Amino acid sequence: MRRIADSTMALRAHWMAMNLSAPLSTRIAGAIAARIWFTPWSVPLGSRGKARQERWLEGARPLSFDTSHGTLRGFSASAGPTILLVHGWGDRAASMRAFITPLTEAGYRVVGFDQVGHGSSDWKQPNAYILADAIREVAEAIGEVRSVVGHSIGGLATMIALRDGLEVDSVVLISPSSNLQSVVRRFGSMLKIPRRAEVGLHRELEKRFGKNVWENLAAPGLIRGVETPALIVHDRNDPQVSHEDSELLARSWPQAQLMLTEDLGHGRILRDESVLSEAVSFIKRLESARSHSL
Repeated sequence: MRRIADSTMALRAHWMAMNLSAPLSTRIAGAIAARIWFTPWSVPLGSRGKARQERWLEGARPLSFDTSHGTLRGFSASAGPTILLVHGWGDRAASMRAFITPLTEAGYRVVGFDQVGHGSSDWKQPNAYILADAIREVAEAIGEVRSVVGHSIGGLATMIALRDGLEVDSVVLISPSSNLQSVVRRFGSMLKIPRRAEVGLHRELEKRFGKNVWENLAAPGLIRGVETPALIVHDRNDPQVSHEDSELLARSWPQAQLMLTEDLGHGRILRDESVLSEAVSFIKRLESARSHSL
């Protein structure tokens, strides 16, 4: 059955329904906005795109993980201490492909997986908490994961997983979503969501996750009690997630360091050589520190 997440027409239909209902009902418009919010509207891959992804993953071994949220499918490349890659909303593991070569050449095993409701994994309408559950369950299935590299909402889910007990030596968070209020505002602006629909979305989020969801999914509450060293990388011109949120996150996280880039946006930052080099160097430094402490 074709996934709704792969249907551009379905997204347009929901958007139109939300705009038509907004003048009549905040509740109905908010419910439709929430449906858009919680659905990973990925761009369907054509045959060329699928062929490119197969080339990117040449030499990798397919993996699958049976979790409480369904079967998640991914890959494993090379051998050594394991680094887990966690992609962003509407993406798939292959979006993190640029990390495979530098990490495997540095002596690491790289594991990536399509998150709940994404890519080739089982369909279930996800949220950040479900994605965090998946990270912890995959990490437990793998065994010992030394570091996690998370992008966008993958970074948010990684922080929730850390707060909930995930134990790793380090994390690299690239363009992480770290302020729910800010993300909702940008979501509303990018999709031209009517004000009443945005108000309804706020109410829907509070109904699902509690009135304190805004504090729980923003610094400093997001990383309360977390002592894992982190490298936070963000572009000053990111159109989807504000770099100011990462600056606040870094100030709230004593074990974090911040790297700001220019003109890499939200996607190209994953393929930039300086970002890749700094991420690998950071992981290796923490790996070395761990070895000396044993």
